[in-house]
Amino acid sequence: KLWWIVLFLICAVSAAYLGSTLMERWVPYDDGALAQSAQRVLEGQLPHRDFVEIYTGGLSYWHALAFRCFGMKLSSLRIALFVLFLLWVPAVYYVAGKLAGPWGAGGITLLAVCWSVPIYSASMPSWYNLFFATFGVAALLRYLERPAPQWLFAAGVCGGISFLAKTAGLYFAAGVLLFFLYREQCLAEERNDSSNRKVVYPAVVIAGLCALIAALFALIGRRLDVADFVHFVLPGSALSVFLMVREAGGFRKGSTNRFSSLSQMVTPFTAGFLFPIAFFLLLYIPSHSLGAFFHGTFVLPLRRLADAAERPPGWIALLTAAGGALLTGLVSLLRGRARLLVSALVFLLFLALLAAAIRNDAAQGIAWPLVQGLIPILALAGVLRLFSFASAQSAEARFASQQMFLLLSVCALCSLIQFPFSNETYFCYVAPLAVLSAAALLRPLANPPRLLLGGCMVFMICMGVLLVRPAAALRTAGSAARHAGRVRMELPRAGNVRVSPEMARLYENLAAVVRQHGARGGILAAPDCPEVYFLTGHENPTPDLFEFFEDAGVYEGRLREVLRTKNITVVVLNHGATYSAPYEEILEGMIASRYAGRLHVGPFEVRWIE
Repeated sequence: KLWWIVLFLICAVSAAYLGSTLMERWVPYDDGALAQSAQRVLEGQLPHRDFVEIYTGGLSYWHALAFRCFGMKLSSLRIALFVLFLLWVPAVYYVAGKLAGPWGAGGITLLAVCWSVPIYSASMPSWYNLFFATFGVAALLRYLERPAPQWLFAAGVCGGISFLAKTAGLYFAAGVLLFFLYREQCLAEERNDSSNRKVVYPAVVIAGLCALIAALFALIGRRLDVADFVHFVLPGSALSVFLMVREAGGFRKGSTNRFSSLSQMVTPFTAGFLFPIAFFLLLYIPSHSLGAFFHGTFVLPLRRLADAAERPPGWIALLTAAGGALLTGLVSLLRGRARLLVSALVFLLFLALLAAAIRNDAAQGIAWPLVQGLIPILALAGVLRLFSFASAQSAEARFASQQMFLLLSVCALCSLIQFPFSNETYFCYVAPLAVLSAAALLRPLANPPRLLLGGCMVFMICMGVLLVRPAAALRTAGSAARHAGRVRMELPRAGNVRVSPEMARLYENLAAVVRQHGARGGILAAPDCPEVYFLTGHENPTPDLFEFFEDAGVYEGRLREVLRTKNITVVVLNHGATYSAPYEEILEGMIASRYAGRLHVGPFEVRWIE
């Protein structure tokens, strides 16, 4: 009964917390791209075939359903996100409940919530990657308790749906496959026979793990430096090396039996993963558009990786997080008053750091790496802890080690969602998994420093609410809106989304100018401003949401065709393009003589035929 009471309280608090900020913090081109894709789907267009879908395409159908249910406005997308969030919170609580008691699980869930959607409540596909990774982990934890193929299939379905939201769903699948390798090793230990050691299975596994490490290096590519290695290569590689060391240690079980044991896990999971994807691909078969889907899903995203990036902190983050982890370990060795005193002092130190970070950028440079370096440290500490489990004979210890490895492997691989954009928001796409992994790592401690851990939890919750969320707000709204209030844009398609007064006036004025001069025909808005089409209610005459996905030559030819065949009466030039600034010159050169009328509205220049 207590479990249900705590769950109800956590869900109520989480819903109220997100509900209070659900309609705030918007990035115009994020909401614009999501809304325009959903509108096109609602009008019968097919992602990748009829327009350049920037993600896999499945999320556009979910958003189209939200438009149909709640109206064609930006706020409908956030309601769709809120619905999945309400389902995700109990899943987090379920996973946390396997690692702690009712109140401990409640605290873990609240911490995960504070470092998730409230940071940036746009309906971005990465949130859905997080949601379905958590659903998949919950299904796999259930499988550990009651091994049955339906739980593996359910976890695979979660991974497939995650992939349909964004290809980063593949990271979850990779993490699960690592877990399957570890679980098979545990099963092989339990059922060792007296036969000679077989080498075929170990050779295949070690080769596969080496391929995974090589893939991590290849993902980073030429950008590889200390920071990228620490955050994106080290976690997955550490777990892979751990598996290789165990595999090299020898398991006296036939390769055929081991392959069979592994396939009994991989087969239902893979079937579940492919099921929603195959169903989605049925949309492309009648028009022979599978090639367009695969090109748009796997080839075009490489442009995004090449053209835009933000690096994570390097050794500072790792050393800071390592210091915090080492301090926790040292306190756990203390007893009595010494532990109580040191825990209280550390908690006060954390609070002082938080208070300073809220007011001082230099203190933020200490507080933020303390958190962002957590995932590599968790992976390294987890490997050390898992080696200690290797000598354990009890079934309970083996079970706990599998829970730990599952969470660590999924967290380590899903943390790649931060590449190539490593800022507060992208860290929060995986932060809840890091919270659950930390809980799994701390669970086996015989006498954990509860006061210190409680203080760390309070510090992290306060940091998420008081520091990270405002920092993300400044990043999305701009420093000029630091003290600005939030108002609704007086545009029908904006819905209840609240922005700064300056932003509201900008788009209201822009829509008024477009309406005044574009009544006789269509408009062309570029580069990188999909929100202009959606908010003004005009159709995009091109398949592009972001121009940099196109080759410059192809883009120029398409523009000439559009301007020749379409009745374009207004052109909106975006002089503040984030990614496609070179394409601005192409468009400007083509319209200079014909569109003589002009008016500047913020970063936009409106041109029309006089």
